Amino acid sequence: MDYLGRKGISPEAEYLHQAYLSFKMFVPLFSGLNLRFYKKLNNIFTLHKSMSAKEAFMLVDIELEFLYDMLYTKTSILNSVTGLILLSISLLSCISGFIAFSVFISKRPNPRVDVAITYLLLVVAIIADTFALVTKLFSKWTLRQLTKPGGKKLPKCFDRVINRWLKHRKKGKGITSMAQSSLLKYCLKSKATTISTVATNLKLGNTVLEKSLHQLDQKSRRPDWIDVDLELKDFIFLHLKEKRTQYKQKQFDFKSLSCLLKEGAYKLLQSKKLHEEVGWSLKDLEFTHSLLIWHIATDILYYDQRRRYPRGSFSIRCRISKHLSDYMVYLLVKAPFMLRKGIGELRYRDTCREAVKFLEQEMKIKGVRLAATTLLAIDAEWRGFLFQMKGQGKSVFFAGSALAKRLRWLSREGEKPMDEDEIWEIISCVWLEMLVSAANHCDWKDHTVQLRHGKELLTHVALLMAHLGLSKHIRITDLPLQLEAEGDSYNPPWNWAELYRLAYYLA
Repeated sequence: MDYLGRKGISPEAEYLHQAYLSFKMFVPLFSGLNLRFYKKLNNIFTLHKSMSAKEAFMLVDIELEFLYDMLYTKTSILNSVTGLILLSISLLSCISGFIAFSVFISKRPNPRVDVAITYLLLVVAIIADTFALVTKLFSKWTLRQLTKPGGKKLPKCFDRVINRWLKHRKKGKGITSMAQSSLLKYCLKSKATTISTVATNLKLGNTVLEKSLHQLDQKSRRPDWIDVDLELKDFIFLHLKEKRTQYKQKQFDFKSLSCLLKEGAYKLLQSKKLHEEVGWSLKDLEFTHSLLIWHIATDILYYDQRRRYPRGSFSIRCRISKHLSDYMVYLLVKAPFMLRKGIGELRYRDTCREAVKFLEQEMKIKGVRLAATTLLAIDAEWRGFLFQMKGQGKSVFFAGSALAKRLRWLSREGEKPMDEDEIWEIISCVWLEMLVSAANHCDWKDHTVQLRHGKELLTHVALLMAHLGLSKHIRITDLPLQLEAEGDSYNPPWNWAELYRLAYYLA
């Protein structure tokens, strides 16, 4: 940031100050407010062109840390000058007490056990306060204060220590893990859970008790966790930058933003001329409906490929597709409030019931790879039609199987057979469009609620989109006519040092 350079902030500390300023600027979003900026100011919050995906994710990760501290901890207060002074007084008091006790105890005899316990308590208190003080001194809040321009100059030795610590923190990767939930694996492991066995054997149907047992079963199972690697971050970041370019080409027309973010998956199929073959899985369907159909299809194709190539390496797009697919289903199961409102939970429950009924009770299948092969061999469209005719629920199990079979057909017998890697490229792009759509739709207040339980990839993506102006809560507008008449000579005022007066800078 030019502003940070002009203020004389060291290069090592720039990223920390940039994250703090961005955090202060986007706080109104998390409060449920909308922001408007003049086009001449839109470059202020946009990520620098030279910024890599790793740097961008690290920046928003620090912003979310600032937000978490502000909402759920007393860190912002304890790391103030007053807090540090009080902590220092506490440490000095413990040291003084230790010295005074040592002098006092040497003058008169006391039971050794009492003396040992007292020494132990004082030493533990000194260690705890020392650790707390060092932790506070090297927290992001304190480091920002110490590296602020205009403050007192620090001793060179301490300044070097701070700069080295900041360099070390700058090497961070941002969000490092995300949860996974596979519907096929969940259903084939359901016999191992007492709760799911009871729900299946009692044949409760769509009752409140069955719903409660299913929810209890879901909560009792811990999701798998995987690393968020740099390849996934690059894939997401480059895609968002392309969206930003398209938005800019449309002169930041707010009406076009909804179409750009909401209907991206279907438009992708249109661009690949596949909408007639598989467009039915996205067109005019509820978001969670499409999500489950594509998740089942992705699971089937992934595990079928693992069966055919047990020792083979998978393409990057194949792994990304699987990871994003499982992550979106994890959100549907564990944090449905972050996705669009609908009957997603009911649809998921009915789909699980139908999957268990077919795979375990009818086909006696126990492994996911064999299940994938079987589902690609059956007439899924006919079975899905019969299920709909019975009107027994909202399952999309066979619809997902039909989509998987169709995608496999495109890679083998289509008019222009596509390579498997091309199919995975399309699937990964569809999942990325779904992730972007979900991030755009999720309310910022819901992001803050989930932040209390841990950082979500969806929140990181939403904040990255906000930086690029790709948010329904941010409008980039033209100057008023009276100011437009002044031409390039008019520059809207902006003062980073007075972000508490943010409303003054809004359009």
